[in-house]
Amino acid sequence: MVQSVSSANISTNYGNRNCTGCKKPAFGLSLSYYEKPESSTKKTLKRMGERFTMGALVSVIFSAVSAGWNFIRKAPQESLKSVGANAAVLGVAFVAIDSVMNLYYTHKAKKIMEQQEKRAV
Repeated sequence: MVQSVSSANISTNYGNRNCTGCKKPAFGLSLSYYEKPESSTKKTLKRMGERFTMGALVSVIFSAVSAGWNFIRKAPQESLKSVGANAAVLGVAFVAIDSVMNLYYTHKAKKIMEQQEKRAV
């Protein structure tokens, strides 16, 4: 059955999954319609920042546990400067590990796609 597209059809059938060719009315545009998709560079930087933060957080938690252990044993405490340096090093290590794993899985996915293309032919 063919539906004709009219102004009444557009306004009443918008959002209906069976409505093909219907356009969103101009007066009903939402703010999300104007949002631009996030670029891959921003996504990459965001992901790197998340990994760095995760590594730094793990390092700080480990330093806090070791500081508590040193306090119980009456051993000398670590300085805050070294805690910060350790957090930065572990944050960079998390970013590096994530980058290497991402490269590995991207390469593996490409090989699988190539094998599937060869089989299809």
